[in-house]
Amino acid sequence: MDIQAILSEFNQVHITIHKEEVVMFNVEPVVDVLHQIKEAGIDANGRLVLSFDGYDDDARELAEIPEVRDFMLFLDKCFPYWFFFLNRNISSQIIFITNCLVKIEIIHSSVDLKERFFEFDKNDFSNFIDIHFHFLNELTNQLRLPEEENEKISNEITSIYKQRITDRFT
Repeated sequence: MDIQAILSEFNQVHITIHKEEVVMFNVEPVVDVLHQIKEAGIDANGRLVLSFDGYDDDARELAEIPEVRDFMLFLDKCFPYWFFFLNRNISSQIIFITNCLVKIEIIHSSVDLKERFFEFDKNDFSNFIDIHFHFLNELTNQLRLPEEENEKISNEITSIYKQRITDRFT
């Protein structure tokens, strides 16, 4: 897969992770693409979209499925640059990553399981934020981006979390 060609032709790089890859813990193809995205640097800023295929019949949220969480935890060890590369215009991308990587607790669930609300473990969330802003800072420094660009991305990420809190209480 030629990431530069995809980036020049399309607005985003969409990685679909299939259930079979998760169940077999076949992370290599995804890790390979993620490394190519990192090599693309600034060209891939905010242009990554992740999705999972094969879980439509599962009533649980993806972040509740242990093998999905394990898969994402492994990917995060290989590629902790989500804040820079994920499409920040699709706030669910950042929230999905957070739900998978931070301990969550179901605080409300309807009987039919169609409506659930999660709460992050505060300490785990704080560690997640610290780690991922660290890697955002590291990457923007490596790419020699101006401080203003780092601040812009940081503000976009912060706004996503603030909006999630606002949505939850309105």
